[in-house]
Order: sequence, then C-alpha cells, then structure tokens
Amino acid sequence: MKKSLIVSGMITALAIPMAHPAQARDKIYVSGYEKLFVLDGRRDELIKEIPIKGYQREMHYSPDSTRLYVTHERREKVAIVDTDRDVVVGDLTFAEPEPGSVSRVLGLAVSNDGRQLFTHTNNFRVLVDKGIVDRLPWTVNITDLRTGKVVKRIPVPKGDGNAIYPLADSRYVYLMGRDIWKIDLVAGKVVDMIPLQSDPVQPKDSLFLWWQYRRKGGWLIEPYYAADDVIGGRGVMGQVWIEPSGKVTIKETGPPIFYFASVISNDRKRIYSIYNEVTYFEMEEHEGTEVLRVSHRVLPSPEHPYPGSYYSVDISSDDKKVYGSGAGPDVMVLDAHTGKMLKIIDLPTETWHMVVVPK
Repeated sequence: MKKSLIVSGMITALAIPMAHPAQARDKIYVSGYEKLFVLDGRRDELIKEIPIKGYQREMHYSPDSTRLYVTHERREKVAIVDTDRDVVVGDLTFAEPEPGSVSRVLGLAVSNDGRQLFTHTNNFRVLVDKGIVDRLPWTVNITDLRTGKVVKRIPVPKGDGNAIYPLADSRYVYLMGRDIWKIDLVAGKVVDMIPLQSDPVQPKDSLFLWWQYRRKGGWLIEPYYAADDVIGGRGVMGQVWIEPSGKVTIKETGPPIFYFASVISNDRKRIYSIYNEVTYFEMEEHEGTEVLRVSHRVLPSPEHPYPGSYYSVDISSDDKKVYGSGAGPDVMVLDAHTGKMLKIIDLPTETWHMVVVPK
C-alpha cells in the first residue's frame, strides 16, 4: 500500500569530493518487513539488506555509532546491529520470567555512556488456561548491555509513551507520550510531569512516534496538534523540543500546515517538519526567547513529485540533506537549503522508521 500508513524519519549523508577534509560519512538505516535496509549517505544508494524477522519499528544508535538497536517481532525483541559490518550480533527481550509474560517495546534509547539500554514497555501476561490477559504495570526498563539482562524495572503511567530522552545528568531521562514524564533512574520512580494532553488550558496531542535526536548534545523535537485552542477557538500546530539540560520548550507555530514528525538541524538553526509537504522553520532568538518563522514550504509539484505522504524526517550530519520516509517503499531526498528534490530511493518493502547514523 502506498503511503497511507506511518512513515519514519530517515538518515543520510552528503557526498562531498574526496579532497574536501570535512566529508560526511553517514549510513541511513530504514526499517522494513523482514529486512533492515542500509543506504550509503554519500551516494544515497541501497547497499545492503539485513535480515531481521518481522516488521521493524523504533531504532536508536549508540553514542559511538557502532551499534543500532531495532525493535522487531511485534516489538517483543530488540535486534543489536553492528553498524561497521551491518550484521545482527544479538537479540534482547524484556519480559518477566513467568510463563505467558509478554513485554512490547514502545520506545528505546541508549545511555550516554553506551552501557545501558532504556526501554519503555507495555507488559502483560497471557493466561491461556483461564482465557484471560492479565495487564501488568507499564515500565521503563534498564538493561545492562554487557550481560543483556534487565537490572531494573521502573513503573510509569500507562499511556502512549514512545520516545525516551537521556538528559546530560545521566541520573534522569524523559519519557514522552501524552505528557512528558521525568524519571529518576537511581530512585526508580517518576519525579515530575510536564503536561501536554493534560494541559487544562490547551490540551495537546503530541506525536512522539517518529522521533529523532542527534548525539553529542543533540535536542529532541516533535510536533503537537491542539484540536481546540481555547483562547483563539481554532486548531493549531506547534513544536516541543527538549535540551540535554532538561529544558522543555513548547512553541505554537500557527494554524495547521499539518505534519507528523520534525527534526532540528545539527547547528540548531532550522526545524524541518513533514507529512504531505516539508515545512522549513527558521529558529531565531528575540528578546531572550526562541521564535520560529516559516522560511518556506516544499509542496508536491511537477518539480517535486512526492510519491505519497511521509511520516518521518531526518537530516544528514552535515545539515545539507533532508530525508523523508515511512509507510511506502521509498525514501525521499531533498536539498536542506533549497528544498530541491534530489532523489527518490526505491526499496523492496514498505517502511516504518529511518535513522541517520554518522560514521
């Protein structure tokens, strides 16, 4: 089926002449069905298909870019991919040892030191003899990547949580979903909540499904939609971004140009949002606060013939290319400054998520 489903952000790099000392070397990983696709970011070409059972969903890479963690098999497993050799080197599971226990991963992230994997799981137990499903508390789990064992399970509120964002203070992570929850990993509990959907003035539907953030102090950013702006009486879109310090900014961007995913450039000067078009926002500072200004919109046209809607977006490590993917069997490549269509990369299966891994 063509892109009527959900698309995830895809990662890639710019091809620069070999004599140039700042040549970017990225690999783009795109989750598909029974295969994880690997693209060369310099040439924007498919270079390998890695067999992984089932549909792959969320992905996150280690701080040194040598490992990629990919959910698959109904999100009950996380495959460990060696990104130097592009082979699967292991699988992780997170269910309790009791018979019938199931844990499905909704979001994941690697710790700042690369030693732990954080997963947000929906947990339940299937009691076949009684014909019932026993719902268990949802948890954020800490897995020791040296042993592959879960060393701590932290109960969290049930909800559509997805992205996990480790803060610079490695004691804490944010869990994003209907609201934003701050979790103390040492104390093993939720210690704060920033309202989104629970906002009594303007409830916001956050879209933390196709999230991206850059390593080395990168920010996480995702859009939201407020169906009923109490003050103005109109639907609005906006952006939520989180900095490593833990600072959260919620910024309205106006009436819908609707988009499902966003990514911020590595120099933090532009935000790119995607769905049926790509919207470029310039980030400016005015009287000590950030202001978002739409610089231009790239619409489907004879010059920009989009194959369909996209639900995920990412940017190359040198800020020169924007990638769109998800749902349909392809990846779109745009010039990050002009919006010019550079390439459509066809893939053998439909897709879900993508990530640019700097190499």
